[in-house]
Amino acid sequence: MRALFALALLVCAACSSTATGSGGPLGTSSDPEKACLDTIEALARAGERCGANYQTTYDAALKNATGGSCANVLQIRDETLLRGTCLPSLQTMSCADLNAGKLDEACAQQLLRRSP
Repeated sequence: MRALFALALLVCAACSSTATGSGGPLGTSSDPEKACLDTIEALARAGERCGANYQTTYDAALKNATGGSCANVLQIRDETLLRGTCLPSLQTMSCADLNAGKLDEACAQQLLRRSP
């Protein structure tokens, strides 16, 4: 389960309010809080699939990736990549890879949040 907490950190990048990530497709604005919640849920579901407790994993991922609230997420680095590649990969990756913290590169530093 420790690896799942590390995964949450890989998905997140602390930043200031001057984040420069992209919005939705073709530059449209997105809802970073919704994308964050979807990401945290995907991490928790992946953990559950691999034998971890869903709620414990969800709570830990939320704390580690966002500082406790998806309201802290200002932007998504690349929402198209997040939704098209990262989140689907969490549904199918092996438990060995998940536990080793081997996420798809599309997941790296997607949640751009306020600095703690």
